[in-house]
Amino acid sequence: MKRIDLYIYHTNQIGEDDLRLLPFIREDDFKELDRYHIKDNKIERYVSMYLKRKYIGDFYLGENGKPLSDNIYFNISHSHGLVILGVSKDSNIGVDVELVRKVKYSLIEYVSSFDELQYIDKEEKFFDIWTNKEALLKAHGMGIRCRLSNITALPINGKKTYLDESYYSHTFKYEDYVISISLKGEDDFEINIINEDIKIEK
Repeated sequence: MKRIDLYIYHTNQIGEDDLRLLPFIREDDFKELDRYHIKDNKIERYVSMYLKRKYIGDFYLGENGKPLSDNIYFNISHSHGLVILGVSKDSNIGVDVELVRKVKYSLIEYVSSFDELQYIDKEEKFFDIWTNKEALLKAHGMGIRCRLSNITALPINGKKTYLDESYYSHTFKYEDYVISISLKGEDDFEINIINEDIKIEK
């Protein structure tokens, strides 16, 4: 069975004063990262770059802004203090994470199809739908080509089709978050969760 390595890091483990001490980040990365001034957003961006440089190394941005590598498939996401990096040796991958929180019903209606609205019986289930669609779009890599409500999230765990291509998805609860992973192709995969521990030398 195919395997996904999923690196997870809580940003509350690091302070803003430690960001420039993160290993693996390159001097030219700092120019991009220092554009962010909101503390929480800045920390998430720094940790995202740290994970990409540590586990991916060199990467570039594709035509739709998705970070890509010539050597390995990967994708990254962050939400409210949690950063995740999904890595696959097999095929295109998309990951998405969201903190479970209150949302307006108008957003739920806009994003969801009729069948998906029947699936949503509490807010956590909405984030199953939302992250599933986001991960699928990121695995596809070409951005939104139709209304979000027309992008299938069901089954939440299993095989689905988007623009005549097959994807396999897994969605699960992690603490107070929902995480979705989509991998291009028809085959199931296992998820190897790695809780990242950043070593900072003062």
